[in-house]
Amino acid sequence: MPDAKPNGRQMAKIVILTGICLLFANSCFGANTYNMFTVDQEIIDGIAERFDSDSLTEYDKITLKRIYRNMIFFGGLVYPEASKILRHYLFGNGDDLEIVSRYFFNSKVVADALNGDPNTAIIGPVTLRIGENPRIAYAVNGFYINNDGAIEIFQEIDFADRNDQNVYTTFNVLGRELKIPDRLVRAFEESGGCKPFTVRIHGRS
Repeated sequence: MPDAKPNGRQMAKIVILTGICLLFANSCFGANTYNMFTVDQEIIDGIAERFDSDSLTEYDKITLKRIYRNMIFFGGLVYPEASKILRHYLFGNGDDLEIVSRYFFNSKVVADALNGDPNTAIIGPVTLRIGENPRIAYAVNGFYINNDGAIEIFQEIDFADRNDQNVYTTFNVLGRELKIPDRLVRAFEESGGCKPFTVRIHGRS
């Protein structure tokens, strides 16, 4: 099955949506407030240093909350599965999360995994680079496929430990590359977030 890649029209929609998102973010948050669209790598690195020394300021915490909320809201326009997973991790109760996504089951990533090991009941872990398929890689990476009966993709979701300084995710935001350490999500622990859970993705409801 062919991998779903955006065509020219879809890319134009993404560019337009991104522009609208930027205008909306600036109007909501103000030009002097950091968010996913205005923060730069130096600011992220400074927040990470203060996080590691347990000296986050209240403004740091506000900035992180805005960045992750931006990921959930604006990222959901292009990466809906990843948005649902991040929202459930930050604000959910730890229950399994069920997602229906035909996109995943029409992708070359999943098709290759199934074709490469068709007689195995549980296939995986399946890993990929973000460039291979961002929509899947931002949502799940190192996932498993239940190939026994109804096909199901599943993975336990738990971000990097707060002391893990080696894991980060790269985001391309309006042509700027931001490397955000995964451990920064742990700032949500103080408000009850970051509950591990298992996501289960199906091709149809």
